Amino acid sequence: MAVALRTILVLMALSVCLFDFSRDSYAGTLWQLEVTALNDGVGNAARFAGQMQDNSLFFSWTGSTVPVTAATYGNLFMDSAGLGTHLFANDFAGALVVAPRARMRLNAIVDGKLSQNTTETTLETATGTRVLTKLGGLSYKMKGDPDWEITNDGNSEAVITSFVAQINDSQNPLNISVAFMPDGTSVPVSVLIPPGGVHLLPGESIDVSFANGGNTSLLTTYTAGGDIFTDLVAAPAPVPEPTSVLLVGSCLTVLTGVAWRQLRRK
Repeated sequence: MAVALRTILVLMALSVCLFDFSRDSYAGTLWQLEVTALNDGVGNAARFAGQMQDNSLFFSWTGSTVPVTAATYGNLFMDSAGLGTHLFANDFAGALVVAPRARMRLNAIVDGKLSQNTTETTLETATGTRVLTKLGGLSYKMKGDPDWEITNDGNSEAVITSFVAQINDSQNPLNISVAFMPDGTSVPVSVLIPPGGVHLLPGESIDVSFANGGNTSLLTTYTAGGDIFTDLVAAPAPVPEPTSVLLVGSCLTVLTGVAWRQLRRK
């Protein structure tokens, strides 16, 4: 009876260790966001301002003219904040502008949602006057690896027409100095796109998850307000929580002690 009880307790301890070790920390995890801002006004934009929701932060960011090539990536601006910043504003380099109906691509290393309020995240004139700007409206929150909560924070319905998820991308998503290009293995996502797309009204959310594996990325294509937008989120391979590692070490110490006592009794 005593032997059976000890065996049960050892198995329970081992299961707790393995369960905890399988958990990863996502609160405060850094990842790369890629979105576009459309100049919906009548004048040229020569500056861009960005703001995060809640207490989220930017850590590095870059702006590029569209279409983006290896030569034009980061040609508008490239900046960073060591400890993070809730908002930023950058002038475009040289005499570069984003003309009416043209787009700017923003790539940023963040830990939360980008504001979709176009009085906060917006193109501006050289003097800082806001230019009428259209954003896709979808915001992203990392809930797991990889598990994304996608919310329509815009003012119009968003119709998602495709998801492209990839695992084991070769590039580090946290290296903002080069244009991140998903090149991993395509995998199915948890959401089936029906004919006509997935419709999200303002305020509605959807969870999208897929298989785990190294650096991961999710490309979302959708229409909003009559325009097509493509967003990319990419996350590095997860690292186990330090507390999990410590707990596993403690569990192994306990299990080793139990095994040693069993051997001594024999």
